Amino acid sequence: MLKFDFLKKYQYLNKYIAFFGTFISLVYLFRNLDKIAFSTVQLNFNNPYLVASIFIYSIYIFSRAYFWENIFKQNKGSYKIYLSSQIGKFIPGKVGPSYFRSLLLKDKFLNQAKMSLKEIVYVLIAHSSVAVIFLILKEFSVILFLILILTIKDYRILILSALFNYLSFFFLSIYLGHSVFNSYSLVSILIISSVAALFINIIPFGLGVREGIFLFLYNLFDLSGDISDLIIYSRIISISLEGFIYLIYFLKQRKNFAK
Repeated sequence: MLKFDFLKKYQYLNKYIAFFGTFISLVYLFRNLDKIAFSTVQLNFNNPYLVASIFIYSIYIFSRAYFWENIFKQNKGSYKIYLSSQIGKFIPGKVGPSYFRSLLLKDKFLNQAKMSLKEIVYVLIAHSSVAVIFLILKEFSVILFLILILTIKDYRILILSALFNYLSFFFLSIYLGHSVFNSYSLVSILIISSVAALFINIIPFGLGVREGIFLFLYNLFDLSGDISDLIIYSRIISISLEGFIYLIYFLKQRKNFAK
């Protein structure tokens, strides 16, 4: 088994890399603010695409919790602990989920932090792969995903979770007026920028980090279409739904936090 001695030796550089990455992303974002023109699109909950986007993102939240429970061999029903502890992600520093899980599971914080890091790596690989597959194959991606889901047993939930995340924002993109084919590309770079921001995210909600990477990829692939609405509404849906669901489970587990 490979030992990551190199990473351990230079672990102190992580914070400097995070600061530098965030700084570059913010500078790039503000230098391109002229390309973001806010529209007057309003949330219409009678629209089936918006309803589908919200519903599928809710499934994504729970599927990720079930993946955590299964991949780390937690007791059945531990997904509730995952959901309740995730409220800690809204605390600056991003160590809240690991800390809350260590309290609920009566485990060492370091153990839970390691699990959180592994989870981020899994998410990075799965979500980026899904985004790239859709970016290249577009509607033909369905065939490849069926093959992956049928053949990869242990990580099936992770693939489905990444797929739900993609489909949620895909329907949102269509709701905001983008064509089907343009939505494949726009959502692909949105997902890639989101997972990339996980590694340089040091401020609450990653404000500006994901958006900076998104703009860079948008220009790199020379895409077209108004992107401001997709950035804003995807953020509204993700933060609102996650905050609501995590808060519900947090309140259900409040007695365990008090012990």
